[in-house]
Amino acid sequence: MARGLRNWSYKQVIDCLVKKFDFAYSHTRGSHMYYFKRASVNEEKDLLTDVTFGDKSIHPKTMKSILHKARISEEKWLDTCC
Repeated sequence: MARGLRNWSYKQVIDCLVKKFDFAYSHTRGSHMYYFKRASVNEEKDLLTDVTFGDKSIHPKTMKSILHKARISEEKWLDTCC
């Protein structure tokens, strides 16, 4: 079970971004997967680049970086995805 910003797997993070925050898959280049926020169709696309970690837990600092790039506060993430 994910707790705080610790013990999140890559799959859990992507599932939450897609299902709860309306991100969509764009493309893959090497080990980097690109997602964009669907709500920003009329504006410049908000691209989120992510490295595939497989089943390993994402480090809390990396998790903070992902949330920052996605423009999601830690509180909102924990309220929505925990």
